[in-house]
Amino acid sequence: MRLDEKQLVQIAAKMAANIEKFYNKNKGLVVFLYGDLGAGKTTFVRAFLQSFDLQIKVKSPTYTLVEPYSILVKDFENVNINKQLSVYHFDLYRLIDSLELYDIGIEEYLSKGVSFIEWPNKGEEVLPDPDIEIKIEHAGDEREVSIFSHQPLYQEQINKLFS
Repeated sequence: MRLDEKQLVQIAAKMAANIEKFYNKNKGLVVFLYGDLGAGKTTFVRAFLQSFDLQIKVKSPTYTLVEPYSILVKDFENVNINKQLSVYHFDLYRLIDSLELYDIGIEEYLSKGVSFIEWPNKGEEVLPDPDIEIKIEHAGDEREVSIFSHQPLYQEQINKLFS
């Protein structure tokens, strides 16, 4: 998909609005974000989080490796209740050794909630396979965005939402 920044934000919001179609309460959701510096990875995560009416500044966790957020999801899993959901935004750009991820307790983060991981190639020795992969590339004033999954159920949902 070729998108401008406004459309990229809309795609992230659409994913947020349909998070119950992707989230697995037994293992969470792991989303890898690929793209060069300034491609829109953090913009995507920020738009995802802000669609839940978070009134905080969403910044890139370049120096902290991870920023945790708690969001309120309404009508979660098609049940008319509100549920707190943890969202973790990782930026591994400055990671020197993927084994450092064990020091921050990466297994605990990835076993629950939704984890967005920028620069996942820096942690490939430690990270599990992603549920969803998002690639964002510069294309002039626009971005070329692809969203896919190697899991048929997720890919089916992606096709329904973003095609």
